[in-house]
Amino acid sequence: MEHKRLEPIDRERSSPSFPTLGDPMLRRLVDRLPDPVFVKDRQHRWVYLNDACCDFIGYSRDELIGHSDYEFFPGDQADVFWARDNHVFDTGECDNNVEDFTDAQGVLHTIATRKSLICLEDGTPVLVGVIHDVTHVRERQKSWETALRAAREQIASLIDSAPVTIATIDRTGRLTMLRGKLPITLHPDLFVGSNAFEIIEPFPKLTHALRLALDGERASVVHEHQDYAFEIQFAPTLNVDGDRTGCIVAIHDITERQRLQRRLAQTDKMESMGRLARGVAHDFNNLLTIIQSALDMVEISARNGIASQGSKSLRTIRDAADRAARLTRQLLSFAKENVVRLEKVDLNAVIEDMKDLLYRMMGKDIDLKLDIDDEALWVHVDPAQIEQVLLNLCINAAEAMPEGGSLRIGTRRSAALFGRGDQPPVDGAEIEVSDDGVGMSDQTLAHIFEPLFTTREDGTGIGLSTCHAIISELGGRIEVESRVGEGSTFRLLLPLVSEDQEAEDLKQVPFGLTIARPTVLLVEDDATLRTTVSSCLEEMGFSVIAAEHGLAAKEVVETGTRVDVVVTDVVMPRMSGPQFVSWLAGRVPSIFVTGYANDVLIRHGLADPDTDFLHKPYTLSQLHRKITDVLARSGQSVTELVRQGLSAL
Repeated sequence: MEHKRLEPIDRERSSPSFPTLGDPMLRRLVDRLPDPVFVKDRQHRWVYLNDACCDFIGYSRDELIGHSDYEFFPGDQADVFWARDNHVFDTGECDNNVEDFTDAQGVLHTIATRKSLICLEDGTPVLVGVIHDVTHVRERQKSWETALRAAREQIASLIDSAPVTIATIDRTGRLTMLRGKLPITLHPDLFVGSNAFEIIEPFPKLTHALRLALDGERASVVHEHQDYAFEIQFAPTLNVDGDRTGCIVAIHDITERQRLQRRLAQTDKMESMGRLARGVAHDFNNLLTIIQSALDMVEISARNGIASQGSKSLRTIRDAADRAARLTRQLLSFAKENVVRLEKVDLNAVIEDMKDLLYRMMGKDIDLKLDIDDEALWVHVDPAQIEQVLLNLCINAAEAMPEGGSLRIGTRRSAALFGRGDQPPVDGAEIEVSDDGVGMSDQTLAHIFEPLFTTREDGTGIGLSTCHAIISELGGRIEVESRVGEGSTFRLLLPLVSEDQEAEDLKQVPFGLTIARPTVLLVEDDATLRTTVSSCLEEMGFSVIAAEHGLAAKEVVETGTRVDVVVTDVVMPRMSGPQFVSWLAGRVPSIFVTGYANDVLIRHGLADPDTDFLHKPYTLSQLHRKITDVLARSGQSVTELVRQGLSAL
């Protein structure tokens, strides 16, 4: 729009089209105001400006009166002023606006103006405006915006270079950001904007943790996927008013850390194995001496025809062999990685079985006392894990008593309650391990269960963190009390098996009609053991086909010979037990037998807790019970077989 230059007003003629402010006192008061004030008529001409306004614009009052914006300011600025003035004249509404303004010296200002419409005494409408110079505010705002933009860029750069993945999720569950060290499977373009609950739906633990965070609680989950492990932490986010806006998620790849922890744990175990070496050799020498002496007595009794003496010697051999078998299992469990197999066991029995090993571990300078409760404490655990926890705690106690001391292991029923889903709460079983060693400070106590935390120069910091992880996975908790110079007490609390669960565990497998002698395919590479076990199985009512390795067993099956159950060693030449069973493809129920530690099962892909297996050395009754159980589960009737086997034993 083009605007013509307006003609100056001849104030001497006092044109009726030009309104005047008649009260001199009012004009003097307005002139003294510190803020610029101006008055315009309907033709956009200044009819009055106070001193502050003239000084601010940079022209005298005489130069400005009767003229419009287009005569003093750049066209784009004058356009804004003219349009805003029209709005006031046309609507009668007040106008508040922030706009740019260039003064007589060419300095650009940012001004906030408030314009109002008033009528003079004769009814003439005029526009009254008040100006505030907000240039410094705008400059400060720009500075803040620049600083904020730089801070955001810096934060984004830090997040992108962080060793973790950072994600933000709003209150509805929508993923709003995904940055940082991203796994290959996580690409922002594929996931940002998606519903996080839908992404993690297959993983209930992650879903539960996300719900907790959106409800205002922190949560942490270790999530394993394929060959990777991640520690995922959830924390709620709040706005300036303290209202929840969603949550932030930090995903840390701990795959290498877990591998390191496993290696350190093995190192820690082997370090402790050195402690056991002399004691174990001593124990085995004693056991072998017992067995050899008893065998001599059997031989003498046989020559002299003294049956009672021979029977007594055989029982002695049996007891010594059982002790040797327990010691071997404990050593293998302690030295290698275990397959977790939960079963109902009496904690008291587990500790009783360990006492010889514990006495030997502690040595003569530590007084080990067992205070076992008279009442059986039935829990659902993996006995090997409980043994590992106790060994770790006892080793720590021994380290805390370098000059010797007293170590007590006690058990009792605890009033600590544990809930199991919809089941009513049950009491707990408590194991207490206490020593009178050097003790720990409050600062140490706050970190003792953290991985890799140790106060020993040669320590790995794995033992106690492993104990905490095992007890937590079993649904229990571990507590500790300690004072410097007054020793330490660790309490392991595990939920007791309720009566309903115990009754369920004790249910007998239903047997049906009697069948003839089932056929066992025995696959064992040790010839003497193969012959011995075959003879014993025949005596217990089975038909036995023996094979020296998996390849020979495969040839037996290929001939079409009927086989009801397979009992196979794991590690064998030419074809291993797992390879043979894999070839069977589930056509025949199978039982694995091994004398190795459970890490061999892991390497052969047998870590599934449902896999049927026996550890060597085993008794004939254990072998019989395992075979009849597997046959019963496979749908075969074994009533008569049980009767025959029990009579043979």
